[in-house]
Amino acid sequence: LNLCLTFGITPAGPKFATQWLAYLAGTGFAPAGIIDLAWSHYSSYPHQPGLIIWLACAAVSLPFPVWAEHGEENTAPTVAMQPSFSGWLAAFRKEAAVKGISEATLDKALNGLTPLDRILELDRKQPEFALPCLATLAFEGRRATFFRAELINALKIIDAGHIEPSAMVGSWAGAMGQTQFMPSTFLNYAVDFSGDGHIDVWNNVEDALASSANYLAQLGWKSDENWDREVTVPTELDPSLFGGKVRKALPEWAALGLKRADGRALPKRDLQAGLIQLNGRKKRSFLTYANFDAIHEWNRSLQFATTVGLIADELSKVVRKR
Repeated sequence: LNLCLTFGITPAGPKFATQWLAYLAGTGFAPAGIIDLAWSHYSSYPHQPGLIIWLACAAVSLPFPVWAEHGEENTAPTVAMQPSFSGWLAAFRKEAAVKGISEATLDKALNGLTPLDRILELDRKQPEFALPCLATLAFEGRRATFFRAELINALKIIDAGHIEPSAMVGSWAGAMGQTQFMPSTFLNYAVDFSGDGHIDVWNNVEDALASSANYLAQLGWKSDENWDREVTVPTELDPSLFGGKVRKALPEWAALGLKRADGRALPKRDLQAGLIQLNGRKKRSFLTYANFDAIHEWNRSLQFATTVGLIADELSKVVRKR
């Protein structure tokens, strides 16, 4: 309750978000359909900043098999595995032991571990077990250094008693739990808000929300700002201004011809913003603020960050009516 009050979340928020998104998935909505639904009802209004926090947990981490069924067929290539995974694993085990991982953890986490030779085809299938995913990517070579370090971090999480290997589920690339944290992110930002001595972002809603809140706060979340403002742009606007990297104050954007979506002038507040335009059929444009940047830092996809924000806006409307 304290977390809800602190970040402006209603106590029923996480459950409501989960139910709402699950309903949409169950009706056959693909992710693009959810985005279109949010866009069709979108309008500007004072944003409740806490909604992003629990939505980020609910929207991007729930295992929605229906989405996979209605999405495009995944035709990613198979992973080209090196000759001896067992030899690599033996060397890795020695390295993990040197870095302080206990023998008990090494036994239960690594014994019987085998690579997933079609790991690149798993990017839409959740849940997956994090350890074989991380081990496969650490062994596969292209980003071996990064994933090798993440596999060590995953073992540290197990060694600390936060989760059993069999319960450490996540995405194809090792992002784990409701928060989709990489193991390094877990170690740096996850918190035991429930006070039970374990940090559980897989099953404990309190820990997942508090960890998400802590992460977003560290990424620069500003409670007195919105995440975006939908705008109209003149057709002759320089295309190099799109993409979100060019930052200008709202009056500067107004001088270039940008207006609110309803045609009114932009606020005169000296607030820095970037400009993005998504590639959907409606090609909507948005001025994005620091809170958008925080979400984008969590997952470096403009589509991801905008989707989280738009669905949060829709949920905010419903929550305020309850």
